[in-house]
Amino acid sequence: LPFIFFACLILSTFIQYQELGLKIILKSIFLIRFAFLIFVIKILTTNKIIDLKKFFLVSLFCTGFVSFDNIFQYIFGYDVLGIKPRDERISGIFGEEAISGGYIRLLSLFSIFYIYIFFKNKKLKYFLLFLIILLHGIGIFLSSNRMPMFLFLFSSMLILIFVKNFRIVTSCALIAFITIAFNLLNNDDYLQYRYRDFIELK
Repeated sequence: LPFIFFACLILSTFIQYQELGLKIILKSIFLIRFAFLIFVIKILTTNKIIDLKKFFLVSLFCTGFVSFDNIFQYIFGYDVLGIKPRDERISGIFGEEAISGGYIRLLSLFSIFYIYIFFKNKKLKYFLLFLIILLHGIGIFLSSNRMPMFLFLFSSMLILIFVKNFRIVTSCALIAFITIAFNLLNNDDYLQYRYRDFIELK
């Protein structure tokens, strides 16, 4: 947990020095809020106010569903509830609110941790980890929410560097995601437009 908080602070500082606009500063503050959220969850679980396993499971269900819903909407032009994209932006069940990418990213680590911690069968565990990382990545990518996409990739890189047992499955999932993302970019003018200034973090 201290490492996560420290990583968020580093990323926050990095973003602020990239561009001194109010929008970027607010996004940096949000990263710090996310770190505090983790501390709050730790306190709640330590004192048995919430069940960590149930919280992770709910996170997995919610992010998995929203990711699948985004993909469904992208393929068919409407989501599982019949909601159509607004101005070509994939938002799934959130309708006119283009926040599905941020929602997935916010809870994605909890979803991954549920599979890693509570699944005992190694083959099943690593298959599900690969699947959920890939599913989340594509779900966020299709939402065209650039900051959540950047943060998801940043979190994945931290996992690659610091979590030894995650390296192979995370690498495979990222390779599969990047391959799919590039194919989508090559065939979708709107996604090209949304991500052409991705490095500028706008």
